Amino acid sequence: MLKDVILEARGITRRYPGTLALDRVDFTLYRNKVNVLVGENGAGKSTLMRVLAGIERPHAGEIRIDGEPVQLNSPREAARHGIAIVHQELSVLPNLTVAANVFAGRELVKGGVLLDEALESERTQRALARLHMPVDAKTPAGHLALGVRQLVEIARTLDQRTKILILDEPTSALSNAEAEQLFAVIEELKQAGVTLVYISHRLNELLHLGDCFTVLRGGRKVGEGERGD
Repeated sequence: MLKDVILEARGITRRYPGTLALDRVDFTLYRNKVNVLVGENGAGKSTLMRVLAGIERPHAGEIRIDGEPVQLNSPREAARHGIAIVHQELSVLPNLTVAANVFAGRELVKGGVLLDEALESERTQRALARLHMPVDAKTPAGHLALGVRQLVEIARTLDQRTKILILDEPTSALSNAEAEQLFAVIEELKQAGVTLVYISHRLNELLHLGDCFTVLRGGRKVGEGERGD
């Protein structure tokens, strides 16, 4: 198994009323790899990712990043540790510009009061350039194709200097061409030092992209291995 570990989750347990969603799950992320999480609906994949992204707190277990224990009590705290998630349901607001979407909830200001639209556009343009997106940061997001909006979500994470990017069913609403564009972006992000978690029900995608795999069933880890296994 690949040895360069960036994140370890050990014994993660998460309960809901009447349901044990995660039962002492161990999960390891390998640096600069596409880490695939496999399992049928209800296996606990999205719950585990919400825990890692600080959206939900586990009832038991420990998370370590680069060997150090961390508390991920909120998405903002997870972001400080370099963790970001792009959900299956996109949160891009069509009435805002691309730049305004990238900085929604963390707007840049100058003089303590005025919105610094120029700096937001400049930083957004840099993030878009990393994704090879020929889109103006001032374009209303509602004018963009669905696949491009997906990349806007990723651009938001890049501006936050994300080290670990979680993609939950990212191609569920994309065309084949848009999916291929996303795959190229994923490969470039990996080469640029981003560690990815990829969740999908499309096995051909997983075998194409994945470097290492973890299998969940009924809230438990039942296997892991590299693609060659």
